[in-house]
Amino acid sequence: MTHWRTALRPEKESDKDIRCPNAKSCPAQLTERLFALASRHSLDIEALGFEEAMKELEIIVKQLEGGQVKLDQAVQHYERGTALKAHCESKLAEARTKVEKITGIGKTLGLEPASD
Repeated sequence: MTHWRTALRPEKESDKDIRCPNAKSCPAQLTERLFALASRHSLDIEALGFEEAMKELEIIVKQLEGGQVKLDQAVQHYERGTALKAHCESKLAEARTKVEKITGIGKTLGLEPASD
């Protein structure tokens, strides 16, 4: 178990870590996850994979639905969420096109094969 040292007082053997049991929708944890994503150079949306983009989008949606963010931050989240949504849709379209090309489903539907 990792014990974190604070500037407030020295750590004692009997100290315990306290964690929020509401890990999925805790506003503080959601905010920290969003900052963690941003600090890992994931601000460049095009560099994100589908799963990473969806995870970040889910965090943003929960924060906006929770109504716990200030107006300026909500607008920034909304803008980034819109860009993440478009990125995810693009990734899904790419995957669909590849699957159609591989399986030949596009031919039966009268679609042209994807060009690489």
